[in-house]
Amino acid sequence: KKAAPTTTDNTNLLATFRNKNFAEKLHALLSIPTYSSILRWNSTGDDFAIYDTAEFVNTIMSNHFQRAKFDSFTRRMRRWGFR
Repeated sequence: KKAAPTTTDNTNLLATFRNKNFAEKLHALLSIPTYSSILRWNSTGDDFAIYDTAEFVNTIMSNHFQRAKFDSFTRRMRRWGFR
């Protein structure tokens, strides 16, 4: 089993976001323990959920995605094939 990412790993991960596409960014964000109260994988790791939409918009979207509206995020998810 892999060890949980450290703060340094998280910083390095976030620093590379400019070079990642939407799906890669989302996957990276799901790997950051600091955000697990906002979004996280389910127990089997084949699905994820956003548990705090307001915090997701304020903390994650405003820092890591171009648009800061949740509706824009969900439209983009559908374009990438998420349901």
